[in-house]
Amino acid sequence: KIEEEMYGLESHELALGLQNLSETYNQEGKDDKSRALLSRSLVIEERFYGKQHPYLAMTIGAMANVCYASQDLVAAAELYSRSLDIVKR
Repeated sequence: KIEEEMYGLESHELALGLQNLSETYNQEGKDDKSRALLSRSLVIEERFYGKQHPYLAMTIGAMANVCYASQDLVAAAELYSRSLDIVKR
């Protein structure tokens, strides 16, 4: 909430804060909350950087890890593949 007010709803800083909070939820086993925050962060990053920017690969990889941990293996595989495609460019 504080970062939203300080930086705005579409800022890189907010996306980074969402990723950090997501990691906390992930460590607590709250995969749904973690995944939701990463999804929101990814939307912001895609608007900020574009859909193929290397920075997105980290967020997409983190989402894949959360999917894998929650046994959503199909989604995890798709996200890992997308992340790898970005890195290869």
